[in-house]
Amino acid sequence: MNITANLFIQHGLYYVILSYRDSNNKRKQKWIPTGITEKGNNKRLANQKLDEIKQNYKDYLPTESTFETDEAEKYFEVYLNEWLESYKHRIEENTYNSYKTVVTKTTEFFKRKKY
Repeated sequence: MNITANLFIQHGLYYVILSYRDSNNKRKQKWIPTGITEKGNNKRLANQKLDEIKQNYKDYLPTESTFETDEAEKYFEVYLNEWLESYKHRIEENTYNSYKTVVTKTTEFFKRKKY
């Protein structure tokens, strides 16, 4: 797999962008935050992080079968519930209840539907 890695600065932070082609030969990008700020003399640290990520790129890219198992449904349900809980304190109670209904119905739909 041919993978390129580049540094990019967004909102004052360094990100590593991995560019690759998937199994369908479609170009994909994966943005990985380094947690290193642009301020100061941090470009050398960011380049070191880029090299580390490039050497271990397999840890950052999705595998071919990531979403082809029954486990994917569980991950999706967990993700939706975690997302909803993380936004609970930012939204009104009525909005939260509406979102909770949507999440519940969506996860029930995916549990019933077999591809």
